[in-house]
Amino acid sequence: MSKFFMGLSILLLVLSGFSCARGPENASLSDTKTVMKLYDPKKNQSMQDVDALVMKGKGAVEEMKPFINDKDPKVRWIAVYVIGRVADPQTAKMLLPLLQDEDDVVRISAAGTLANKGVTEALPVLIGGLDSSGSIEYLSPQRTIAEFCLDVLSTYTKQPLETKQDWQAWWEGNKERVQWDEAEDYYRF
Repeated sequence: MSKFFMGLSILLLVLSGFSCARGPENASLSDTKTVMKLYDPKKNQSMQDVDALVMKGKGAVEEMKPFINDKDPKVRWIAVYVIGRVADPQTAKMLLPLLQDEDDVVRISAAGTLANKGVTEALPVLIGGLDSSGSIEYLSPQRTIAEFCLDVLSTYTKQPLETKQDWQAWWEGNKERVQWDEAEDYYRF
């Protein structure tokens, strides 16, 4: 009898391991909450778990939607990260309210995501972050907010500007003409 229960226990253990190994497309919402709650950028496995959410593809967008309003900025950041990796430009616009987020990291990350999807409203937010002394602590390795903003702005506008003042002057002089070139993935003006 004990061999039966031992065999049954092993079988259940193997099957439970199999269900975890089925792949991210079969992960449940509770798995997603666990990934978000336990996320620690200092642990490689944490980012791999978040990337497993990305691997769900477009299905991850609906799953992330409720988390863009979560009270925890880390959870909102993960939602931005996942949505940004899989959403098309139109769907990514669900992140527009986060351009007003009280948390600098969430606001700037949402702006970076939206800027690379062609949403011009993100550009002034990125320009505003150019003088930030904070860092995006959820990334590994961490990046400064100012460096991230400059990188995104330079990449998607092809402008060699360096200072916040130069970027503000550029924006004021071009904001009415700035348009996203979908074929080339950058802003024309």
